[in-house]
Amino acid sequence: MRIKTLLFLGGGLLALSVLSLLERSSNVWAATDGLLANTSSGTSDVQLIVQEQVQVENLIDIDLDNGDGFNIYVPGGGDVSGTNVFCVHYNNSTGVDLTLTSGNGAGAGYEMQDGSANAIPYLVEIDEGNDGGFTPHGDSATINYPNMADQVINCGGGNLNAIRVRVNDTGSPLGVPNGTYTDTISFLIAPNP
Repeated sequence: MRIKTLLFLGGGLLALSVLSLLERSSNVWAATDGLLANTSSGTSDVQLIVQEQVQVENLIDIDLDNGDGFNIYVPGGGDVSGTNVFCVHYNNSTGVDLTLTSGNGAGAGYEMQDGSANAIPYLVEIDEGNDGGFTPHGDSATINYPNMADQVINCGGGNLNAIRVRVNDTGSPLGVPNGTYTDTISFLIAPNP
């Protein structure tokens, strides 16, 4: 008698398990199931989450020049500068925050060094839109540029910007020894729609 009862209970549990499994699997494919009939319809939601992304592109190394094409600074020979046209892509809007940081200045100002404790301070200016309207951008300062970014990737929309690095031919640059002076400017772009 006990064996028959256990088989009956076991069979009943198996049947309930199969029904439960069938019920779960029918809900996997549609958010709203249709009714059992000659035709049946249901609905399924579709979702895609697009990640917010920014990218700075077309950066090059900048050689300073006083216009003679030799990239050599001669103290007393005039200011020297170099420019790089670059673009920023932002898939959500045109406004971004830009932080520029001098590798040598560490927040105290842009500074090129020769590796022997000699230094030359320099200025950095940004031209949002590359239309000739350069404005100063301080070392480690975060500045909002509302129209800097292009929503088309790879500068496809033509929204370009420029960075200009400049050494004025006055003060400390006049008294430094000859040599090669370098620095690295780090660009940090953050969304700010």
